[in-house]
Amino acid sequence: MSYDVESGIKRRRTVLVPGCGRGYDVTLFASFGFDAYGLDISESAVSMCREEQERNAHKYPVQDDSVGAGKVEFIAGDFFSDAWNRDIAIGVFDVIYDYTFLSALPPSLRPAWSSRMKQLLGEVGLLICIEFPTYKAPSTGGPPYGLPPQVYLEHLSHPGKVIPYDEQGHVKVGAVGDEDPEALERIAHYQPKRTHEVGKGTDWVSIWRHMCKPNK
Repeated sequence: MSYDVESGIKRRRTVLVPGCGRGYDVTLFASFGFDAYGLDISESAVSMCREEQERNAHKYPVQDDSVGAGKVEFIAGDFFSDAWNRDIAIGVFDVIYDYTFLSALPPSLRPAWSSRMKQLLGEVGLLICIEFPTYKAPSTGGPPYGLPPQVYLEHLSHPGKVIPYDEQGHVKVGAVGDEDPEALERIAHYQPKRTHEVGKGTDWVSIWRHMCKPNK
């Protein structure tokens, strides 16, 4: 829970899970007190998420009784469109969780992905990326498309900008300059102690926020 700075009213923090799969992560976030929103472009996928949540919500008990569970909402919509966000009237989110979403997008959409992440992330919000699959050669195509950590670093450090790649599909590090006033800042980067079998030893977690603006 947090307080709205302007009104002083206590509110639940919000989390967005784009490309939410079966919705497990959405339900888990809600058990920690977040109002959790799962987004998928497929109506049928959203229907499956709702069915899954109804069947198995009991497997995600409330983690803090003083906070309680947040709500779970699954939305059919295009991540790059504003229509779905207008419908739920959230605007920006306290947390955005990207696990396998970027790996499902063709590389040509990466500039738009980074720009949209910046747009949807609240002023003091956190973007959490599970970097997967880092082991896959970019030249093998996808989805899932190979995503070494440098891809996240280059695109989120230069939101919306076209980042060059070489003929093998590897991102060209530093090709568009080192500093961008619109950059998201990576504040943590580590390998998780636990992950799915396929990602053991190769998965990375990165956490991002808006750059701190110097006081004038």
